[in-house]
Amino acid sequence: MNTNQHYVSQALLRRFTTKGRLQRYSIKYGKWDTSAPRSVFSGRGHNQLLAFGTYDDRLDEKLKEYEDRLPTTLSALDDAAIKRTAQFDVEVYENLCWYCAYLWNMSPFGKVKAAVDFVVKLDMDLKRGNVELLKTLGITQNNVTAIQKLHAEGYQFIITGKNYLQLVYRIQFAQIGGYTYSTFRHNTKWTVFNSPIEMPISDMAFVKYHEQKANVMLCLLPISPNLVLVGNQPMGSNIRNSSDTIIYGNTLTQTEAEYVRNVICLSAIFTIASKSRLGDINAFRAKASEDGVKFVKLNNLDSVLSAGLTPIESEQDFLITPVKGEEYKKFVHSFILP
Repeated sequence: MNTNQHYVSQALLRRFTTKGRLQRYSIKYGKWDTSAPRSVFSGRGHNQLLAFGTYDDRLDEKLKEYEDRLPTTLSALDDAAIKRTAQFDVEVYENLCWYCAYLWNMSPFGKVKAAVDFVVKLDMDLKRGNVELLKTLGITQNNVTAIQKLHAEGYQFIITGKNYLQLVYRIQFAQIGGYTYSTFRHNTKWTVFNSPIEMPISDMAFVKYHEQKANVMLCLLPISPNLVLVGNQPMGSNIRNSSDTIIYGNTLTQTEAEYVRNVICLSAIFTIASKSRLGDINAFRAKASEDGVKFVKLNNLDSVLSAGLTPIESEQDFLITPVKGEEYKKFVHSFILP
């Protein structure tokens, strides 16, 4: 209990080291230092759940299954980088997609936005007459009916209580983890790009953002100092599912590589890690902003990221509460600002 749990695997971080050490840049202090992989991109009890007198670490245990197969996955990606196309074994391809889904949803961003995702999904479900989430939470039929009635009267719902942050993170992970995997498995084209310049890795590791010019969702995952995995997700309706297990290989131009590096740097919340000290990180971040890349601002970071250390002991710590207008917006903005 309360062990140091990584949200970016050490097996991946070790690929960015020299003699077991990597270079670490602090966004807050604007300084470089040297660190071991075990000391970055982690937090005590990040994934554990202390609830009603029990200890639950199943999320980290499940991640370990994908991490144990990660060396094989990374080796296959290395091989794909020197080919135009590579046909992956289904098990390797699916492990990649599951691993990316875990990286995305347990990242600092994924953890902070969990409460917002929960209330947004609840609102959408109620509009559709879907009450499965409420029933899953053990809410009685009488209370479900009361919630539906209030929603019909124009109320939305937020979470109130004292120690609900880690529980809502775990609930939301269970709700959307499979959907995220399915999107990566069936609706994303993956390419391993060779880079002419060195790539860092941020504490987000798996970066996902809207590329406005092409109107696609792009995913970036540096897998070594000179390789970056890029996922291209089409947006809109009538998106075709694919059962292919093909990974493409390609090479970034100098300009493209600098753009990708800058986006990775901008994605960082606290820390950037790399094999060598890359230069003016703040200038890279500013250039990505100038190029139109946007990431939302996160609030309440410290309390959310350390929430696994605080037990939830009472049902009163997790209450679904009706509000209107500004109170709903205030709740959302307590975690995420546009």
